[in-house]
Amino acid sequence: PPLVERLLFEQTMPRDTPLILAAQHGDLAQVQLLLEQKAIVDQTGEHGATALQWACFRGHDAIAKLLLDSGAATDKRGDFGTTGAASLHACLLVL
Repeated sequence: PPLVERLLFEQTMPRDTPLILAAQHGDLAQVQLLLEQKAIVDQTGEHGATALQWACFRGHDAIAKLLLDSGAATDKRGDFGTTGAASLHACLLVL
């Protein structure tokens, strides 16, 4: 869909991407759709964090697994001082 494509690749900064917003809010179906539309899985948003970091921080383990299966990096560092690995550790604590 043209709207999805425009949102995926819009380069206004700083702001969170649709993938990051979906991960933050625990919307698994939207994350799946965005990944199918070739969303950039490791793009950082307003706070320098990736969708994986937000999914883990918010306890959305199914989304975190989907992002990892889609190639999300575990070594990114966000402005709030976490790495993907540290966020994954946080995910394990809430399971």
